[in-house]
Amino acid sequence: MAEPSRELIICDFDGTISAIDTINYLCTRYTPDVFDELEGRLIGGDLTLEEVLRREIIALRERVDDLPAIAAREVPLREGFAEFVGWVDEAGHELVIVSSGFRQLIEPMLAAAGHDGITLVANDVDLAAGSGGVSFREGPTCTSCGQRCKRHDVASLRADRHPSTPVTFIGDGFSDLCGCREADRILAVGNLAGWLQRDGVPHHPFEDFHDVIALLQGA
Repeated sequence: MAEPSRELIICDFDGTISAIDTINYLCTRYTPDVFDELEGRLIGGDLTLEEVLRREIIALRERVDDLPAIAAREVPLREGFAEFVGWVDEAGHELVIVSSGFRQLIEPMLAAAGHDGITLVANDVDLAAGSGGVSFREGPTCTSCGQRCKRHDVASLRADRHPSTPVTFIGDGFSDLCGCREADRILAVGNLAGWLQRDGVPHHPFEDFHDVIALLQGA
């Protein structure tokens, strides 16, 4: 078993590290008809998150060339992220990005900002138009939400580390709603903060990564 680290920090990417959700941004710009139909069906429970993401990314790659370059150029990272990465390293914590999005979009965005060395858990897609490859990482169906969600990712990452390692989860949206509850502490922004408040789940709200640093330093 790995040696204990001071803290394992698990962070969502889209809408958390990125200031806006990458897929949502690309869809509202290039495939608004697809976005309007599918997002409503996700919140309503008619489709799973994986089904929505599959249909959205397939529609995008059929209509748009060079999605990674567009995402890296047009989708900003949340303010303070660079300082947060530096603070995590100096403090001896461990940062793992766990995303329901696609590695082929996320890695170019991180690399463009100089953060290409961060451990990333994500899904894969072949972005060539007409290809069929959308590959979601394997995992069990969650007994709480009925989908393959981040709860399994958080539990697996925790199990690979020393039992005394505390786990913090940082997220913003639907894909984080179940998995964040597997952590010891939750930092939430956007819809996630509202949903957790509604459900009475303890969490720390934040606006940017300067807030995140202050919250973690004060723990």
